Amino acid sequence: LSTGASPDEVEDKPVQVTVHSAGGKQHTLTGTVDFASRVIEGVSNYRQFRVSVLVDNPKTVDPATKKESWAIQPGAMASLLIDLSAPAAKPAAPAPAGKAGTKAAPVGTSRVETRKPATPER
Repeated sequence: LSTGASPDEVEDKPVQVTVHSAGGKQHTLTGTVDFASRVIEGVSNYRQFRVSVLVDNPKTVDPATKKESWAIQPGAMASLLIDLSAPAAKPAAPAPAGKAGTKAAPVGTSRVETRKPATPER
């Protein structure tokens, strides 16, 4: 965000995550800001804080090789777009077991962490 935001303003907000993977591929996923650290680092215009985002990590199929892989791979770079104008997201109800398209990634590959500039408290 060009204007920055505080941890309280981003927590529980909807987020669009664009994952940049090998070969210039991109995957855009939607989720929710799960946690925003109250520890703000840096000075002046370079203040930042850590956030954690929850997203489903679908499997994708490479059209050339026909191999399956997770959209989010460990160590992948990602960018976040947090919608501050939206109301806080409500937790989704768990999907029924065995329903197609609802499988989550193994633990450790479904979180994306990044840093985002924060504005000084007013």
